[in-house]
Formats: sequence, C-alpha cells, structure tokens
Amino acid sequence: MSADKDSGFYFDDIRILNYITITILKTLSADSITNDGTVPFTPSGKSTEGCMKKLLMASLLAASVTALAEEKIYELEFETDSNWTSIEIRDDAVFVNAPAGQSMNVTAKDGLRSYTISPKKIHLRSRTRGLVNMNLFVKSKNNVLGLVICKGSPSSYTWIKSEQSKQKSDLKKKDHCEQAALVLNLF
Repeated sequence: MSADKDSGFYFDDIRILNYITITILKTLSADSITNDGTVPFTPSGKSTEGCMKKLLMASLLAASVTALAEEKIYELEFETDSNWTSIEIRDDAVFVNAPAGQSMNVTAKDGLRSYTISPKKIHLRSRTRGLVNMNLFVKSKNNVLGLVICKGSPSSYTWIKSEQSKQKSDLKKKDHCEQAALVLNLF
C-alpha cells in the first residue's frame, strides 16, 4: 500500500470508501446514479436537490467510517516485581516507538538482565525480584487490547494500565500466564 502523507489516508482505503459511497447512493436512489458513480443532470442543467442531499449524506458516512478505523497510539504503564515477565498482544495491535516529543522509560530497582521488545511481545528478566517500571506505546485500531500477561514468581505481581483501565496478574502460581483485555479508549 502506498501512503499519501499529506492526508494520512491509504489509497486502497479511499478506493474502498468510494465503492461504499457509490453502493449507498445506488441503494438510496437507483434511478439517480449511473454505473460510473456520477450524478446525471436534469434537462435544465441542474442536478436534482434530493440527489445532492443523498450524495452529501453518503460522503459524511464514508468520512465517519474512516475516522472509526483510524489507528491511534496509546501510552501504557507497566509494573512488576517478578524475576521475569512477558506481555504479548493477542490482536492486530503492535508495540511501537515513542511518538515525537515523548520517550519510553524503563526503571529497574536492582537492574535488568535482559529486555526484549518486538512488535507483538515484551519480555523482561530482572536480576532479582526488584521493582521494574516502564511506559510503552501501542498502536491499535481497536478500543480494547487483548493481552497475555505472564510472570515468574508465585508471590509476585505484574500489572499494565491505560488511561481507562488496569489489568493485574497476581495469582499465587509460578510461571503463570493469563489472558486479559485492556480498555484503551471508551466509546
């Protein structure tokens, strides 16, 4: 896909929206639209008022569909006191670098042994069971983020939170993983 950097739309998205608009208009008034999506003119040279209203409604609908499917970047906070932790994304979202003007920070009380981040998974291994804090960024079209949160020590915890919600894994089991859903944005 090629991107139009000025508008932020992908050309394939625009083509799909044009198809949706034409389909909606054909449904609303099959007699008033030709096969190529143009609105025919009346003999006096003016388009009909009803057809223009329908065209405006379809354009507004197409614009709102695009706004709903737009990918956004959300900042998340993460904390653990486990000797190892991982967070894996279960859906189409990905971890991304910090946007311009922001930064990603990792603070580990006793230091980290390893820190690995990929588009779908973060894995931390600390030197001891000391506290580890970090902020990270995720890019998603969805309002809810599906996660798998894992931790090593049975008496430890791991939590991740957005501006809207928080998910915590603190079950008293060793090497425990659980699925979670984190709300990124309320409707």
